[in-house]
Amino acid sequence: MTVRVEDVAHELELVVVGSCTGGEFGATHVRDADGRDLVFKLVHDLAWATRGAGVAGRVRARGYPAPEYVAVGEAGEQPYTVQQWMPGAVPDVMTVEYVDQLLDLVPLHAGVVPEGDGWVDEFVTGLRGEAAWPTHDAARDVAPAIVDELVALGKRLDGLSLPEHDAVHGDFHHRNYLALDGRVTAVFDWEGARNGDCRFDAFVLAAWSRAVPQQSTPEASARAWDRATSGVEPDALALYAGHLALRNLDFYARHNPSALPWCLDTIEEILAPCWR
Repeated sequence: MTVRVEDVAHELELVVVGSCTGGEFGATHVRDADGRDLVFKLVHDLAWATRGAGVAGRVRARGYPAPEYVAVGEAGEQPYTVQQWMPGAVPDVMTVEYVDQLLDLVPLHAGVVPEGDGWVDEFVTGLRGEAAWPTHDAARDVAPAIVDELVALGKRLDGLSLPEHDAVHGDFHHRNYLALDGRVTAVFDWEGARNGDCRFDAFVLAAWSRAVPQQSTPEASARAWDRATSGVEPDALALYAGHLALRNLDFYARHNPSALPWCLDTIEEILAPCWR
C-alpha cells in the first residue's frame, strides 16, 4: 500500500504547505505547531537517514550550509526526516560561479567522519556484483557488456587504498543545492551521506553537469570536470566512474526504463572513458 505524505505528516502534527522543487523523489514544505517552516521527507531506510543526518550535522558544525535535521524517525513502519527550511531555490541553470562555490565547499567534507571504513571495499565489491546495492541483476539485463567491464574493473581495483574518513554526500549533483542572489545557500539531501573519499562528490557534480547539459552552462560543465578530475589518480577516477555507472544502470533499469538510452549514452561518453 502506498504511504501518503499527508497522512504521515498529519500523524506527526505537521501541516502540509506544498511540495518543494528539485530532487528525484521530492520533499514537502510543512509547518509545525510553533509555525516553523520545515522540510518533511519520506525515506527508504531509517538507518541510512540517521547516519546521513549525523554526517550533515558534522559538516554543518564547520560552517557548511547544510540543513539541521530536526527529527529522524518512523511513523508506524515509515521512516521520515524533518529538516530545517533553508532560503533559496534550485537554480534552473548551474553557472561557473555556482560550480566554484559548490566545489569550494568540498574541503569541508575532509576528515570529518573519524569512525567507519570499508567505503572502497563496498564500491569495489559492488562492481564485481558482490554487494547488496547497487546490484547487477537489472543492469545485466540491459547492458551485459558494460557489466562485464565493471566486473573486470572491480577485480583490477581490488586492494585500492583511498581516503575513508571524509564526509561523502553521495548525490552531490546540480539539483541538490539552493541559491539566492547568486550565492549558494544550502546543499540538501544528506540522507545517504556516509564516510569515504569526498573527491567522489566533486566527480558526481562534474559528471552530472555533463550528462544534463541543458541544466549547466558549457563553461560550468568544463570547470566542474577540470576541478573534479585534476590531480586525481586514474584508479580513483575509474572507481568513481564505475560505481556511478552501475548505480545509474541499476536505478534506471528498475525505475525508469524509458531513460535507459540516455543512461547508456552517458556511460559511454562520460563515465566509461575513465576506466578504459
